[in-house]
Amino acid sequence: MKNLTNIFVIIFMITPLFCFSQVEENASSGKVKLEGSVGADASGVYFISEDCRNNGKFYFSPILPTDTNDKKINKKNAKSNKKTQKKIDKYAKFLGGNILTDMTVTCLMGTGDNKGKISFGNLVGPITEPVEISTTPAANALNKSVFNIAVTIAGLKESMKIISFAGEEVNGVESVMTYYYGPDCQLIKGMPNDAIKAEVNLVIEQVLASGLLVTAELLGIEGKVKAAKDEVNSLKPPTNIAAGAANAQAILNIAKLTSEIEGIVKNATDLQKSLNKANQL
Repeated sequence: MKNLTNIFVIIFMITPLFCFSQVEENASSGKVKLEGSVGADASGVYFISEDCRNNGKFYFSPILPTDTNDKKINKKNAKSNKKTQKKIDKYAKFLGGNILTDMTVTCLMGTGDNKGKISFGNLVGPITEPVEISTTPAANALNKSVFNIAVTIAGLKESMKIISFAGEEVNGVESVMTYYYGPDCQLIKGMPNDAIKAEVNLVIEQVLASGLLVTAELLGIEGKVKAAKDEVNSLKPPTNIAAGAANAQAILNIAKLTSEIEGIVKNATDLQKSLNKANQL
């Protein structure tokens, strides 16, 4: 029994932190993905966003409207809001005064009376360094590779924070693209100056080159996945339980990282096209 308990402890340690809640709002439009840290104070559970467009401290809150013209919808939303608040309170206890960093949340931004609040969306923590298990070398190799790729992608995401689209400002018949530049989210209207463009283009070229390498690593990891699966099939309980859980998590993480690197490459490519188009005008 003691060995089985240890196995479950290992499973918990190798699994990234996922919040036990989802965005309950039906409206998918307006959802945003924020990166930052999570904590709790006297006012509730908060998320400090590092995103330039939605920067600052936001409190998780039930934000479904209960004052529509439809009484049935109001009643349904009030019930849903009550459930959401219970989840938020439960999560506050889970935090226990700790602050979790490098978190990502997919949520809806509150407006009007709910400004400064966000829906209690899906919270995902970083991929943590795996705990090695002496009896599963193939699983260790797989999870170590996944972790190393995650570290590389985190670095690329940090590099791309040098610049981001802020939106488009329309002045009469003319429109001007705006950008956020640097760690302080400096707002630039129109094209950045030549020095900034040169700096950004250098970063983009490095990110795109690294993106190709990361993509190749993810495509080439299939052999390690197969080796880890074969290893699980050769093991007996309870060792195969931890190995199987580690492999399942690794496969989920590979899908997550693949999506992330595709997003980074697309963002970098779009920015590069935008800057190069400006140079041709």
